Amino acid sequence: MFARQGGGMYSEPARQALDIVTSNTDSKIPPDKMWNQFCQVCQDEFEYEINDMTKGPVIDLPEVLNEQEQERKNFYAWIDSHIEAGTLSKVKKRLRDMYGVGMKIARLTLRQAVWALDRESDLREDELRYVHPIDGQVAAIIQAVWSDVDADPINNRDKWAHHLVSACSTAGVSNIEFNQGAWYWSSEVFDQSSNELEQCQLISNNPDGPRTEDENKTHVVTSPSSEDITVSTATRERFMQYKTEHGYPSDEATVEALLDSVEY
Repeated sequence: MFARQGGGMYSEPARQALDIVTSNTDSKIPPDKMWNQFCQVCQDEFEYEINDMTKGPVIDLPEVLNEQEQERKNFYAWIDSHIEAGTLSKVKKRLRDMYGVGMKIARLTLRQAVWALDRESDLREDELRYVHPIDGQVAAIIQAVWSDVDADPINNRDKWAHHLVSACSTAGVSNIEFNQGAWYWSSEVFDQSSNELEQCQLISNNPDGPRTEDENKTHVVTSPSSEDITVSTATRERFMQYKTEHGYPSDEATVEALLDSVEY
């Protein structure tokens, strides 16, 4: 919920503030006390500046919990109850109604909750789009895999979420795992434009030569445009293991097989 301007650094202050407030109250969590405690922890313990965009979740999430029965005063239990009832759209709306929470953050929250609860298989088909947050990284994968994209994924998130649900169903893969993997592949492995992602080949500059000290930490690979990108050694080793296990003759063939697995 705090993965917005300022990043996730506010998560720990929020947890600490919640612990302090709940230790001094019998039942309901006073939203105003939660906000004041959060601000105090941010300033005194972490020396963080207060980002106003965090105020919505800090105040509104306690309100959500206050509305639940005592035995279900848990954010994930609240979401789980709506999955059981087939009303996940109500959770999505409640999150979107919070100040500072847009479609991406709401769906990111739902994706992680459904994943943690292991409940993807229990979602209705029309609810699966809620586990597809689309940011710049996922948009880059969309534009690389579906080269005939006629609508910008960032400005057409719902349309593309529907498309991803259909593609995952056709390929027989998890919607959540695809979305998580797309983000990781784009941001942690390549971190480059969709055009470069579409063209890249995992070809070592000198696969048989001795590794330098730097190459022991990262592995430099080259795309057809001769622009160098960096891939972690661990990622490269997993790729080579996949290539060997499936008997692909080249790195290019391996990449094509991986893209085929998501209906490239």
